[in-house]
Amino acid sequence: MIRLSDARSYLTRWFKQHLRTLRLIVAAISIGLLIFIVRLSLFGDRITWQVTLIFAPFSEDALKLGITLILLVVTFPRMKSVGGAGRQDLIRRTRIALVLLPLVTGCIFALVEPPAVTGFLFHMASTGLAFAVCLYAWRRWSPLTGLLLGLVVGALVHFFMNTAYYWPLSPRGLYQFAAALVLLIAAVLALWCTSRQEPASDVASEFFPRAAWNGCG
Repeated sequence: MIRLSDARSYLTRWFKQHLRTLRLIVAAISIGLLIFIVRLSLFGDRITWQVTLIFAPFSEDALKLGITLILLVVTFPRMKSVGGAGRQDLIRRTRIALVLLPLVTGCIFALVEPPAVTGFLFHMASTGLAFAVCLYAWRRWSPLTGLLLGLVVGALVHFFMNTAYYWPLSPRGLYQFAAALVLLIAAVLALWCTSRQEPASDVASEFFPRAAWNGCG
């Protein structure tokens, strides 16, 4: 039976470990909801070019980054002491999660839209490129700055793909599929390259076991 004091101690350690990440989750979701509220107040339920090309990209990609961070917090609930034998294996698995979870988030968002392969590809690409920029920026600047830079990149990818509705060719044709596929490949490569450098930032280090991080070098 779990005692109340043990549960309180666990939650305290959990919050301390993920403090930076939790702040970023609140920031990302707040930004996404704020932009969505402004959109509703200005345009209501109407789908205009301003909504498609400006408000939707920033609102949705802010939420995508927030959900990606939530998945990471759930996947890595606390730091564990790891012996030398399993250290590198745990580091490798954590780096793989940094690649896969942003793509999972993209799939989640694609599921709320009419099913389309291009939609899955483009949502995974925008989330993957945004989070790759976050990982890169967190090693150099503050956590919030990294989040905002990732949001801008993700929104730009989202903006580019949403312009497909205004392309002179078929809005759901081969060109859109090819563009989404190329962007997804770029996202996977960017995530792989940036994740291999981790844990090198204060944010990403919250997902790595303490013993593994200290011995990573």
